[in-house]
Amino acid sequence: METYTIHRATLPWDPGGTAADGAAAFWAGAQEAAVGQFPWYTGGEKWQAVAQLLYDDQRLYARMVSRGDHHIVAAHTQPNQSVYMDSCGEFFLQPGADPALGYFNVEINCVGTMLMAHGHQRHGRVFLRPELTEQVIIWTSLPGPVKHASPDDDAWEIQVAIPYAVLRAHVAFPTPAPGSEWRGNFYRCADGTPNPQYSCWSPIGTDAPDYHRPEYFGRLLVARGTG
Repeated sequence: METYTIHRATLPWDPGGTAADGAAAFWAGAQEAAVGQFPWYTGGEKWQAVAQLLYDDQRLYARMVSRGDHHIVAAHTQPNQSVYMDSCGEFFLQPGADPALGYFNVEINCVGTMLMAHGHQRHGRVFLRPELTEQVIIWTSLPGPVKHASPDDDAWEIQVAIPYAVLRAHVAFPTPAPGSEWRGNFYRCADGTPNPQYSCWSPIGTDAPDYHRPEYFGRLLVARGTG
């Protein structure tokens, strides 16, 4: 089972940065997770994606950077649409080690449109209500509302800040603290494009692409000694 260490944020979140190095400084202390497993690879160009997590007392922060991506597209502009059809980064998060908590799928396309739901498996998931979605803050390196493929395509980045209060509207869990454990996986996909690939951080042992498999989640451990 893959293991990722979540560190505590030590600076204010400043995506894109009012200061030129604001985002770089914020994420400097975060471990990088290579979203580099391609369990269903059949051919085509593989992108290089990395994911990062940080936390504080109010929010969980997530980031994904995708490079070597030469067909970047986004057509979905409304919350909870099928953003996985676009160039998309995904964070599946179980807020504790107990599978009874269920998990959240946080899926964000390259221009910042988000799908987010909670449940225990692929079917029967409950989407976030609009008043909760509005509390989630998203930053992306690409302007919207849509993105068409371009010969200059190469890289994109998304960052998201998720208040624990939003998640607790669906399930109760303790605030992350040193030594606590979550479970989850990170994915990069583009189902509706000529180069879907379907990469992941923690390997998945299914014959066909299926991200809704919590039995393959990795361990997300909150670093000890971080306050």
